[in-house]
Order: sequence, then structure tokens, then C-alpha cells
Amino acid sequence: MKIQPLLIAALSGIIFLTQSALAIETPPGWKVETHGAERHYTPETDTGFDILLRITPPHNNMGKSAAEWAKTVARFFAGGGPTINVNGDPVINGDRATISMTLERPNGRRYLQITVYPLNAKQLREIAFMIRDDAELRQRYQPVVDSMIDAQYAEDHAGAAADADTGGNQSSSDDVPFVPAGWSGKHTGNVTLYTPQDSDKKIFIVSVYDPMPDAGMNRTTWLEFAASGIAKGYDKVLEHDAVDGAGELVVTNYRLEEKGQKLYANFTAFPAGKDKMRLVLVICEEDAALLQRFQEDAKQIIAAYFTQAQ
Repeated sequence: MKIQPLLIAALSGIIFLTQSALAIETPPGWKVETHGAERHYTPETDTGFDILLRITPPHNNMGKSAAEWAKTVARFFAGGGPTINVNGDPVINGDRATISMTLERPNGRRYLQITVYPLNAKQLREIAFMIRDDAELRQRYQPVVDSMIDAQYAEDHAGAAADADTGGNQSSSDDVPFVPAGWSGKHTGNVTLYTPQDSDKKIFIVSVYDPMPDAGMNRTTWLEFAASGIAKGYDKVLEHDAVDGAGELVVTNYRLEEKGQKLYANFTAFPAGKDKMRLVLVICEEDAALLQRFQEDAKQIIAAYFTQAQ
């Protein structure tokens, strides 16, 4: 099976309201790299410890408190398979919520700490610290990391972050909760349709369906039923993957054909209330460059609705 996948990224860092973040001073012996709107801090002499402090740009809080957001991220990691321990509920320190967990990785266990705090009524900041699960190593680096988190918190609460440009994440309609920059979104009937405004007339559509009854089926069976039903409406089903799970998300990919045009189709589903499921369908031309260009925006849309449902 060689279906080009639309992989769903982890929730952390995927939904943001600004492309800028206030940079803190880099501690001696550390270096900083920018990855999109994120900043990644690592020791200059990291020799296989996999030490990383990642500071994301401000997020839309989707109506959640810092503690609720931290628990949602932890649930996402815990449900995805590699997590072997989530250390209880978030620890609350003022308006900050911190939760930690241990992850099993191919190159050994890693300790992950996630800190979340509000910036204003609609935004929050998420900071993730990962290190090899070694008590002595953590004791060495934790004080430096804590001081960096404190510095970022102080910068944010100086007021500049709250005034950041909110970019394209403002909805164009009360019925459309999230619209990426450069996209349009419209709710019609039982579905919200998203399309990029500069796709050069190529097909790339994200369809977010209103929550539907799960009919007593588990997530995998429900998605198999829903995806196959929609796929049968196309001229040909060329091939498809088995349903795969990532936490509370279930995903499957299809290759379809309509009027001679080959298409990629990604179906993602997740719980959306009591006895209900939300389906998101991403359809695009069988064009790797097109998929590469817009799939991050598609992930943002999926993550926005997933977070809203938690």
C-alpha cells in the first residue's frame, strides 16, 4: 500500500493565533533554533540525551483552562501507544498547569513535561520539555529549564504577547470556529467546507461533518462504515488502508478516481459528545506537492475540532 498519508500531528503546537513569540535570552551553553513559529532550545553539547525545550506560539484555548488543555495533551499522548506513565493530574502553580509523563521511544525512555498558562481570555502558551528519563540528568538540567520557563512567563505577562496579531485564525462566520490564514470556510447543511484560496484551481477540500450518532459502533467500525459509504459515491475505489488509531482519533486513507481524476482521501473520526462521532474528510488531487503545501493547514483544522470536542 503506497497511499500518501495525511498524518495527524500531536495537538501540542498545532493551533496557534500568531506567527511571533517573544524570545527569551538563551542561557550560556545552550542554543536556539526556530522551527516555523516555534523556538527549540537545546544544550550545545547534547550528546544523545535528546534534551529539548520547545516554546510554541500562543494558541487558541478553544474555551479550555490551562489545566484542561494540559490534560487534553496528556490524554493524546497516553492514547497514542508510546506513553507508559502519566504522572497524575496537572500540578497547579498560580495560573500555570504542569503535567508530566514517561514515553517509551525506540532509543529509550524519555521524560516529557508540559507547562500551560493563559495569556489572555482567548490565548494560552504551551511549553514542552523532553529529556532522557534519567534522574541525575534531570536534576542537572531541570533548574535551567525552570528558569527559562519562568523567563518566558514573565515576558508574556509584560503584555506584548496579548497584543500579537491574531492572523488568519479569526472565523469568517459564527458557524465556523476555525479558519486558517489564506482559507475560506462555510457551513452548509450538515458540513463545514474549507478550501485554500490559492490552490491554483487544483482540488483540495476539507469537509468537517456535524456530529453524527455512533449507532452503538466502536470508533474503528464506525469509521470503516462511514468511509466506505462515502468512497462508494466516487467512480472507483482504487485502494485503501485499514483503519488506524492514534489516541481518540481513528484514521484511514483511500485512493479514489472521479471522472479520470485520481484523488487522495483521508478520513479522520473522533468522539464529539455522548454517543456521537465527528468525521473529517480531506480530499485532494493525487499531487504530492499540493498535499505537502496544504496538509499542515488541514491538520490545524482537524486539531481545532478535536480539541473543541474534548
